Amino acid sequence: MTEAKHLVEHGRRLSESVLWQLQRDLYDSRGIQSWAHGSVPQTITTTPFIARAYAKVALGFVRDIAAQVDPDEPIYVVELGAGSGRFGYRFCLHFADLLERSPLQHTTFKYVMTDVSPGLVEYWQAHPKLQSLVASGVMDFGVFDAIQLNEITLVNARRPLRDIRNPIILLANYFFDSVPHDSFTIREHELYENLVRITSDTPDAQLGGLNVTFEPNAITTEYYPEPARNRVLEEYRQHLDNVMLLFPVAGMACVRHFKALAQDQLLVIAGDIGSAQEYDMGDSAAGGVGAEHNFWLEVNFHALGGYVRELGGHVWHPPFRHANLNISTFAFGRSEFAETALAYDDAVARLGPDDFFIDARVISNQFKEMSRGELLAFLRTTGWDSDYCLQMLPFLMDSLVDMSWVGRQDLRRVVEETWRMYYPLGHDADPGDLAFGFGVLLYTIGEPAAAIEYFHYSLDLFGVDARTTFNIALCLYRLERLAEALEWVDRTLELDPDAEQASEMRATLSQSLSR
Repeated sequence: MTEAKHLVEHGRRLSESVLWQLQRDLYDSRGIQSWAHGSVPQTITTTPFIARAYAKVALGFVRDIAAQVDPDEPIYVVELGAGSGRFGYRFCLHFADLLERSPLQHTTFKYVMTDVSPGLVEYWQAHPKLQSLVASGVMDFGVFDAIQLNEITLVNARRPLRDIRNPIILLANYFFDSVPHDSFTIREHELYENLVRITSDTPDAQLGGLNVTFEPNAITTEYYPEPARNRVLEEYRQHLDNVMLLFPVAGMACVRHFKALAQDQLLVIAGDIGSAQEYDMGDSAAGGVGAEHNFWLEVNFHALGGYVRELGGHVWHPPFRHANLNISTFAFGRSEFAETALAYDDAVARLGPDDFFIDARVISNQFKEMSRGELLAFLRTTGWDSDYCLQMLPFLMDSLVDMSWVGRQDLRRVVEETWRMYYPLGHDADPGDLAFGFGVLLYTIGEPAAAIEYFHYSLDLFGVDARTTFNIALCLYRLERLAEALEWVDRTLELDPDAEQASEMRATLSQSLSR
């Protein structure tokens, strides 16, 4: 291995390191491709299951603060680092549904997706699944920099997000792990700051070619200008020994910033890699540069919770360490938040998104052995997750040999509910062509008119393909729309002149039309 020879920086706090700017430059250059190619993890944090869990906790919070809500103003739900927008879309569907079915059905909300990259805002603006939410006033977008803590300007409303009359709900999935942290070591109950030293394999520093080490430097617990942070550090100095720990300073700053914006009435739901247990502290300093050169650090949710308590807030952590995703919730305001606590316990602490993610991976490996009823039961449990539906489609198709009228009704509902939750990321990112699969399914159960609609979706999302055009022709033929069927057969033969079935069908159609 070549020894890194170029000094990039040394003697800097981790939160002030060039690492964060290099990461930002990387995301800016990739835009939506960061999510499209899987270099940024999102599978667990964008499922319908987690969107529904967060919506339940948010509804509990709204119930707790209902007496303080101005009915003439919306409750703002702000998502930090919204990425592809898939979570935001699904959250809005679930939250609107829960509000409509509750005594709070007249409460309105506006969902604000934010990111530091203006290119992602442009992507959201153009996404077809978000258009109706924007048009109805439920969704808006803005650029937010967690380091600068800038004022958010709503793109569609064309005004800054300020003078908020109602409480704010703040959502942060896989966000706090990728914004600045500080690092400390405690030895014999003495506190040391871990200053960064970075060298590079090349003169042009890139995340993939850096060597990062820490240089401990003794300090006092009056390290920050803000007393609340110092008190959390002092607690660690007194209770811990011989550990290295991360301190999520940017996450703390975001909580303080939005608490002030919401006039001290705020709910925060944060899901990230990390732990909220003090006994994990010695193992919670992991992170680094991933395979796709994205930089991240485990989030010390225990410290974040301690900081929230110092600010007078309420804290809910999972009762045990999670394998993939810790979800913690914090609340500020004039309430004891009994409904929030109940909703968190039910939707996150007992059987939460992380538990479900583990179970779902095991079950999805058994699709081949499962009956249609078992497959549909699992799909309903996922909240009509399109990714899992796509995986099970071949096995659902195999089950169509014995199909009753009731069975057809069930499958039509599968298509309707799953398509509602479906949020395409693009040709290169989606695991498969769900629209084409639904077209084949609907045609097979005797619904050619509905199948045509989904084959057209496939053409829009995945481009023109001879298989799709030929299936449209088959549907039109079954509907006895022979002239239109001939047009689509001709399109198929233009794309694939050797398509034998299309050639045979063309001869049949020509003969029928000539009569």
